[in-house]
This record gives sequence, C-alpha cells and structure tokens, in this order.
Amino acid sequence: MGQETSKGLKWSLRILSSISAVIGIGFIIWSTIIQSPPKSALPVGLIVLGALALVLALVGLFHSMCGRCCLSIFLFFMCLLTVGELAIIISLFANLDGTVESLLSYQISQEEAAKEDNKKNKDRRLLAPLTADQVAEQESLTSNLEIGRYVFLVFIILQFIALLVTIVMRVKFPHVTESEDFEEQRGARSAMAQIQMESLKNSVSRNKQATSPAPSEGNFYAASNKMYKSVTKRMSQKYGEFTQDPAFQKKWWQGIPGFK
Repeated sequence: MGQETSKGLKWSLRILSSISAVIGIGFIIWSTIIQSPPKSALPVGLIVLGALALVLALVGLFHSMCGRCCLSIFLFFMCLLTVGELAIIISLFANLDGTVESLLSYQISQEEAAKEDNKKNKDRRLLAPLTADQVAEQESLTSNLEIGRYVFLVFIILQFIALLVTIVMRVKFPHVTESEDFEEQRGARSAMAQIQMESLKNSVSRNKQATSPAPSEGNFYAASNKMYKSVTKRMSQKYGEFTQDPAFQKKWWQGIPGFK
C-alpha cells in the first residue's frame, strides 16, 4: 500500500483544477459571445480548449481525492493546455485588429452567401465600405475581445502559478510528512477521548437516575405508614395495647409520663 498524498499536494491540485474549470467555462461562454454559433477559427479554438480544461479539472479533482496515479501525465497535459490558452491570448494582444477583421469578414461573407447564394462571396474581404450595422458589430467584437483578453490573461497567470506550485509539491513533498501524520493522529486521539468522556458522563448520569429515583407521593405515604406502624408497635409493647378507639387512645396517651 502506497503512502498517503500530502495535504499541500492535495490542495494545490484542487486550486489548479478550480482555476482550470473557471477558464474552461469562461472560454466556452466567451466563444458564444464572440460568434453564435461558433464557426470560425478563434471561437472553435476557444471551445476546444475550454472543453479540455474542464476534463483536466475533473481529472485533477480525482487525483486530489484518490491518489497520485498518473499524476505526471496529468501535469504534462496541463502544461500543454496552459501553453495553448496563453498562445490564444497573446495572439489577441499582438493582432487584435486582424482578428476582428477576420471575424467580421467571415460574418459578412456568410450573410451575403445566404442572401445571394453565391460561393464567391465566401472569400470576400472588407473592401467595400461598412454599413452602420457592420460598424456596430465591429465595435462590439473589439470591445468583447479587449475585455476578455485581459480577464483571461489574469486567470491564465494564476493557473500557471498554481501549476508550478503543484509540480514543486509533486517533486518535493508528495507524501505525508511525519509532522502532518503526528498532528492527524493527535487530533484523532483528542476527538476519540472527547467522545469517550461524553459517553462516560451519559453513562454515569443514567446509572444515578436508575439507582436513586426521585421520591413520589406514593412512596412518601408508604414510608410514613411503615414508620407509624413501627412506632405504635414499640409503644404498645411498653405501655399496653393500642386500639383505634378514641376514648381508649386518650386513656392510653395519658398513661405516658409527661403527657397531660
């Protein structure tokens, strides 16, 4: 049986997987905002990378809970994914205008091909003046790409840092250290001792209730009647018979020294 994965490696995997899942979902949503339905190179590439990011995020969560099997392969594919995501974002910083022109040209060619059913319109570039709607579409694409590239650049940098930390933890601290194992054992012993103490208190409380029940009205009268019979028996042995006749009782009590 292999040694248990260290807490640092588990948490680094969880953080890396969480960031990867956020980027994957974001890429898929971003592609549909840029072009719906996605058909050109950039939106399709975003969907492919987003789907891979989600798959690797699930694999990373599995590794953080179940062990280090094939962890090196997972980290290798995560490196490739990070490079691909970073390449797309860098291309948007380097050639934003060309990307916008390509997307808008593809959209115009599709619209004109649908209207005129002419295959030559599919290769049409932005040679003619743009209409008002096309200008608005161009501005919208430019705004979406400008905002998206900065947002995803931040997340990709965070993913890269988490990936480096995970690789370091994989190499340097893959197993539970003696101090972590001692802390876990001490915490388990403390919890067990507390549970046993609570169980002992409950047991003592139940035994006390069982051995010394609270006095009831019936028990009180029974004890009083028993004491009465005992006293009258001793008094009758010393001073004579004692009956329930009031006259005899008065005479009997008068026979006791000191009774008036």
